[in-house]
Amino acid sequence: MIAISNKWPILQYNVKNAFVHTDIDQEIYVQLPTGFYNNNNKVCRLRKALYGLKQAPKLWYKHLSKILNKLGFVIFNYDKGAFINPTI
Repeated sequence: MIAISNKWPILQYNVKNAFVHTDIDQEIYVQLPTGFYNNNNKVCRLRKALYGLKQAPKLWYKHLSKILNKLGFVIFNYDKGAFINPTI
């Protein structure tokens, strides 16, 4: 509503597979996927976040925030999910 009433351009971008680009900040182990041969009861250690992982959205937001901050964007005071670039 704010952008429309001020006639600001609205730009958005959809990141496919967003969570898989995010590093994990702790050790997390998961069972091997169904159909994967596992005769020694092995597990996998995650190095990147996966969809369905409880921490994934928070880790992605943290990752995205760092990138956007480097590009000059700041978090919009009234909506923590929106970023604005005051120089545009």
